[in-house]
Amino acid sequence: MKRKRLLISLGLILVGALLFSSVPALAGENPGRGKSLAEARKDLEQQLISVPGFVGIAHSQERGEITVFVENEQAKGIAPQRFEGHPVQVEVTGRIQALATQVAEPSIVVSRLGEVRPLVGGISLSADCGGHGWAGTLGMVTYDGKMLSNAHVIAMDLAANFLTPGAPVIQPGSYDGGTSGNQIGTLEKYIP
Repeated sequence: MKRKRLLISLGLILVGALLFSSVPALAGENPGRGKSLAEARKDLEQQLISVPGFVGIAHSQERGEITVFVENEQAKGIAPQRFEGHPVQVEVTGRIQALATQVAEPSIVVSRLGEVRPLVGGISLSADCGGHGWAGTLGMVTYDGKMLSNAHVIAMDLAANFLTPGAPVIQPGSYDGGTSGNQIGTLEKYIP
């Protein structure tokens, strides 16, 4: 009877030890096998980064695996089935590249401080207040052909008083040599 109790106790201790030692593995760790899943992914990435057909890499703590993305079926063999104790899955994604947007760019380089026609964002302008020298930046030309800038650039005088609608706007700004002969529009409205 004592022997049976002893065997049962030893069996329970052994089962408990096995369960207790598997807790880190259930939490996504890699006990006794080296590196964590994230560290293993980084190491595998360094090995594959210059291999033709390699596109990218990721890991999932939830699934406990590393995923390697490749360009085509022929490149599927570049990744091992396991790496540093972690399973590796391979997915064919095709080539991945950044998409470019179509952006209108000036065909010539312009001086942002000189006279620029047609108007583009980023150039010098100011309200025309009788030759006083200051300038700011044109934010943008809107789709309906209006200019958008900061109020202190085209809607205020040097004493920080708001100008009345209809005040002339010049380009370049007076600080950069603009005069009343460089008028490009008038102040329509502003937000104080």
